[in-house]
Amino acid sequence: MPLKYDTREVTHGTSRGFWADITRDTSTGAVNIGTPQAFTGLNDVKIETKQDQSSYYADNVTHITLNGNPQTTGDLTVYQFPKAFVTGHLGKKAMENGGLTDTGNYKSFVFGYVETVTNEFGDETELLHEFFNMQASAPTGESKSDEDKATPVEFDIPVTASQNNGVLDSDGKPVTELQLLKTNDNANFFESAFDKVILPTDTPSTGQ
Repeated sequence: MPLKYDTREVTHGTSRGFWADITRDTSTGAVNIGTPQAFTGLNDVKIETKQDQSSYYADNVTHITLNGNPQTTGDLTVYQFPKAFVTGHLGKKAMENGGLTDTGNYKSFVFGYVETVTNEFGDETELLHEFFNMQASAPTGESKSDEDKATPVEFDIPVTASQNNGVLDSDGKPVTELQLLKTNDNANFFESAFDKVILPTDTPSTGQ
Protein backbone atom coordinates (compact mmCIF):
# COMPACT_ATOMS: atom_id res chain seq x y z
CA MET A 1 0.00 0.00 0.00
CA PRO A 2 1.49 3.39 -0.98
CA LEU A 3 2.25 5.96 1.68
CA LYS A 4 -0.38 8.65 2.09
CA TYR A 5 1.16 12.10 2.47
CA ASP A 6 -0.39 15.26 3.88
CA THR A 7 -1.35 18.02 1.49
CA ARG A 8 1.89 19.57 0.27
CA GLU A 9 2.27 23.21 1.27
CA VAL A 10 4.85 25.89 1.93
CA THR A 11 4.90 29.01 4.10
CA HIS A 12 6.25 32.28 2.69
CA GLY A 13 5.81 36.04 2.47
CA THR A 14 5.97 38.04 5.70
CA SER A 15 3.21 40.65 5.75
CA ARG A 16 0.75 42.59 7.92
CA GLY A 17 3.09 43.27 10.82
CA PHE A 18 1.59 44.98 13.85
CA TRP A 19 2.42 45.85 17.44
CA ALA A 20 0.46 46.83 20.55
CA ASP A 21 1.31 48.43 23.88
CA ILE A 22 1.27 46.46 27.13
CA THR A 23 0.21 48.25 30.31
CA ARG A 24 -0.54 47.17 33.86
CA ASP A 25 -3.35 48.60 35.99
CA THR A 26 -1.59 49.84 39.12
CA SER A 27 -4.68 49.40 41.28
CA THR A 28 -5.76 45.90 40.19
CA GLY A 29 -2.53 44.50 38.73
CA ALA A 30 -4.39 43.47 35.56
CA VAL A 31 -2.41 43.38 32.32
CA ASN A 32 -3.98 45.32 29.46
CA ILE A 33 -3.08 45.06 25.78
CA GLY A 34 -3.63 48.08 23.54
CA THR A 35 -5.08 48.33 20.07
CA PRO A 36 -2.89 46.82 17.31
CA GLN A 37 -1.04 49.37 15.18
CA ALA A 38 0.38 48.66 11.73
CA PHE A 39 4.17 48.18 11.56
CA THR A 40 4.81 49.94 8.27
CA GLY A 41 8.10 48.97 6.60
CA LEU A 42 8.45 45.43 7.97
CA ASN A 43 10.64 43.40 5.60
CA ASP A 44 11.71 40.23 7.39
CA VAL A 45 11.11 38.37 10.65
CA LYS A 46 13.60 35.87 12.04
CA ILE A 47 12.50 34.25 15.30
CA GLU A 48 13.86 31.03 16.77
CA THR A 49 13.37 29.18 20.04
CA LYS A 50 16.21 27.23 21.60
CA GLN A 51 15.95 24.82 24.50
CA ASP A 52 19.06 23.35 26.05
CA GLN A 53 19.11 19.73 27.19
CA SER A 54 21.30 18.44 30.00
CA SER A 55 22.00 14.74 30.53
CA TYR A 56 22.91 13.31 33.94
CA TYR A 57 24.56 9.92 34.34
CA ALA A 58 24.38 7.13 36.89
CA ASP A 59 25.22 3.43 36.78
CA ASN A 60 27.30 4.11 33.67
CA VAL A 61 24.21 5.04 31.63
CA THR A 62 22.13 8.16 31.04
CA HIS A 63 20.11 8.51 34.22
CA ILE A 64 17.87 11.37 33.09
CA THR A 65 17.77 14.19 30.53
CA LEU A 66 16.27 17.49 31.56
CA ASN A 67 15.09 20.30 29.31
CA GLY A 68 15.90 23.91 30.20
CA ASN A 69 13.51 26.81 29.73
CA PRO A 70 12.91 27.81 26.09
CA GLN A 71 14.68 30.98 24.95
CA THR A 72 13.04 32.86 22.06
CA THR A 73 15.15 35.45 20.24
CA GLY A 74 15.50 36.90 16.77
CA ASP A 75 15.58 39.97 14.55
CA LEU A 76 13.08 42.21 12.81
CA THR A 77 14.38 43.72 9.57
CA VAL A 78 12.66 46.98 8.61
CA TYR A 79 12.99 49.86 6.17
CA GLN A 80 11.35 52.36 8.50
CA PHE A 81 10.00 52.67 12.03
CA PRO A 82 6.53 53.78 13.14
CA LYS A 83 7.16 56.92 15.22
CA ALA A 84 5.03 55.75 18.15
CA PHE A 85 6.99 52.49 18.21
CA VAL A 86 10.31 54.32 18.27
CA THR A 87 9.35 56.53 21.22
CA GLY A 88 7.47 53.78 23.03
CA HIS A 89 9.73 50.76 22.59
CA LEU A 90 13.07 51.64 20.94
CA GLY A 91 14.64 53.81 23.61
CA LYS A 92 14.00 57.19 21.97
CA LYS A 93 12.43 60.30 23.51
CA ALA A 94 10.81 63.06 21.44
CA MET A 95 12.02 66.63 22.00
CA GLU A 96 9.98 69.79 21.44
CA ASN A 97 12.21 70.70 18.46
CA GLY A 98 11.28 67.45 16.71
CA GLY A 99 14.50 65.64 17.52
CA LEU A 100 14.84 62.24 19.15
CA THR A 101 17.27 61.50 21.96
CA ASP A 102 18.51 58.14 23.22
CA THR A 103 17.00 58.68 26.68
CA GLY A 104 13.71 56.84 26.22
CA ASN A 105 12.49 53.42 27.37
CA TYR A 106 12.61 49.92 25.88
CA LYS A 107 9.15 48.86 27.02
CA SER A 108 7.79 45.44 26.11
CA PHE A 109 5.09 45.12 23.47
CA VAL A 110 2.90 42.59 21.67
CA PHE A 111 4.14 41.83 18.16
CA GLY A 112 2.32 40.06 15.37
CA TYR A 113 2.73 39.28 11.71
CA VAL A 114 1.19 37.12 8.98
CA GLU A 115 2.68 34.62 6.55
CA THR A 116 1.10 33.18 3.42
CA VAL A 117 0.56 29.40 3.22
CA THR A 118 0.26 27.97 -0.33
CA ASN A 119 -0.54 24.35 -1.14
CA GLU A 120 0.30 22.22 -4.18
CA PHE A 121 -2.91 23.26 -5.95
CA GLY A 122 -2.25 27.00 -5.58
CA ASP A 123 -4.75 27.52 -2.78
CA GLU A 124 -3.61 30.20 -0.34
CA THR A 125 -4.43 31.02 3.25
CA GLU A 126 -2.68 32.93 6.03
CA LEU A 127 -0.90 32.06 9.27
CA LEU A 128 -0.93 34.57 12.12
CA HIS A 129 1.90 34.74 14.69
CA GLU A 130 1.49 36.72 17.91
CA PHE A 131 4.16 37.22 20.58
CA PHE A 132 2.70 38.52 23.82
CA ASN A 133 5.80 39.89 25.55
CA MET A 134 8.49 41.06 23.16
CA GLN A 135 11.32 43.46 23.96
CA ALA A 136 13.58 45.16 21.42
CA SER A 137 17.19 46.30 21.62
CA ALA A 138 18.76 49.24 19.79
CA PRO A 139 18.54 48.73 16.01
CA THR A 140 21.55 48.48 13.73
CA GLY A 141 21.85 49.70 10.15
CA GLU A 142 24.44 50.53 7.52
CA SER A 143 24.31 53.68 5.42
CA LYS A 144 26.41 54.19 2.30
CA SER A 145 26.54 56.44 -0.75
CA ASP A 146 24.20 55.80 -3.66
CA GLU A 147 26.03 54.68 -6.78
CA ASP A 148 24.45 53.46 -10.04
CA LYS A 149 21.34 52.52 -8.12
CA ALA A 150 19.87 53.57 -4.80
CA THR A 151 19.90 50.95 -2.05
CA PRO A 152 17.61 51.54 0.96
CA VAL A 153 19.04 51.06 4.42
CA GLU A 154 17.81 47.93 6.19
CA PHE A 155 17.61 48.22 9.96
CA ASP A 156 17.88 45.10 12.13
CA ILE A 157 16.12 45.16 15.50
CA PRO A 158 17.26 42.42 17.91
CA VAL A 159 14.28 41.10 19.88
CA THR A 160 13.59 38.71 22.73
CA ALA A 161 10.19 37.14 23.38
CA SER A 162 9.07 35.70 26.70
CA GLN A 163 5.94 34.64 28.57
CA ASN A 164 3.34 37.23 29.50
CA ASN A 165 1.92 36.44 32.94
CA GLY A 166 -1.24 38.31 32.01
CA VAL A 167 -1.90 36.14 28.93
CA LEU A 168 -2.86 32.59 29.87
CA ASP A 169 -3.83 29.44 27.98
CA SER A 170 -6.83 27.26 28.82
CA ASP A 171 -4.84 25.60 31.64
CA GLY A 172 -3.80 28.91 33.17
CA LYS A 173 -0.20 28.79 31.89
CA PRO A 174 1.51 32.01 30.74
CA VAL A 175 1.91 32.19 26.96
CA THR A 176 4.79 33.43 24.80
CA GLU A 177 3.37 32.84 21.31
CA LEU A 178 0.09 32.06 19.57
CA GLN A 179 -0.22 30.76 15.99
CA LEU A 180 -3.56 30.81 14.20
CA LEU A 181 -4.26 29.44 10.70
CA LYS A 182 -7.01 31.19 8.75
CA THR A 183 -9.83 28.90 7.56
CA ASN A 184 -13.27 29.39 6.04
CA ASP A 185 -14.81 28.88 9.46
CA ASN A 186 -12.68 31.36 11.40
CA ALA A 187 -12.01 34.02 8.73
CA ASN A 188 -13.86 36.84 10.50
CA PHE A 189 -12.27 35.92 13.81
CA PHE A 190 -8.83 35.85 12.17
CA GLU A 191 -9.32 39.31 10.68
CA SER A 192 -10.41 40.70 14.05
CA ALA A 193 -6.79 40.34 15.25
CA PHE A 194 -5.97 43.61 13.47
CA ASP A 195 -8.56 45.49 15.53
CA LYS A 196 -7.99 43.72 18.85
CA VAL A 197 -5.17 41.32 19.72
CA ILE A 198 -6.51 37.75 19.82
CA LEU A 199 -5.74 36.03 23.13
CA PRO A 200 -5.31 32.25 23.51
CA THR A 201 -8.71 31.76 25.15
CA ASP A 202 -10.64 33.98 22.72
CA THR A 203 -13.03 32.13 20.42
CA PRO A 204 -15.15 33.07 17.39
CA SER A 205 -18.31 32.16 19.31
CA THR A 206 -17.58 34.59 22.16
CA GLY A 207 -16.52 37.39 19.82
CA GLN A 208 -13.22 37.55 21.73
